[in-house]
Amino acid sequence: MILKNKILKNKYITIKPFSEKYINTRFVRCLNNKNINKYLTIRREKQTIDKAKKYYEDIKKHNDCYFAIFSNKDNLLIWTIVLKKYKKNKFYKIKYIRNSFTIGFMICYKKYFGTKESQSSFKLFLDYIFKNPKINYLNAGTEKDNISSNFNLINNGFKLVTKTNKLFIFLLERKEFLKR
Repeated sequence: MILKNKILKNKYITIKPFSEKYINTRFVRCLNNKNINKYLTIRREKQTIDKAKKYYEDIKKHNDCYFAIFSNKDNLLIWTIVLKKYKKNKFYKIKYIRNSFTIGFMICYKKYFGTKESQSSFKLFLDYIFKNPKINYLNAGTEKDNISSNFNLINNGFKLVTKTNKLFIFLLERKEFLKR
């Protein structure tokens, strides 16, 4: 898939392909932090280094993309992004769209919520993604109560396309993003 070995940088952050070497006790602590993961599907069971490595291997096996975002200030892994080829499922009530991908993300430390690092990393990532003509759409699902993720998606041009009692589904079209 695209972007496999690309490194992106700006004043605040560096985005690198995720590596197994980033899976350590500090990373697993972030995965298990109830303030951080309260909206992630992984929250239902305790995470371990082995589970994190299995997830990483699954991403590689399916040829999906997994990225690590580091703060340039302290070289700390502050955020992860996963990009997968869209597959229709029971939660996403949108029609299959050609060249559509699903994006998922996790900020590892609460002190980075809403900061220049988190805002600029998502923007930098989207700018790069949509330079690839093979990506026409990005979709993302969030829990309805995940206000910071919902705000981040809307702030970056995603449109709310489906609501359920618990989930919001957002869609961002390449041509709309490039108009900005």
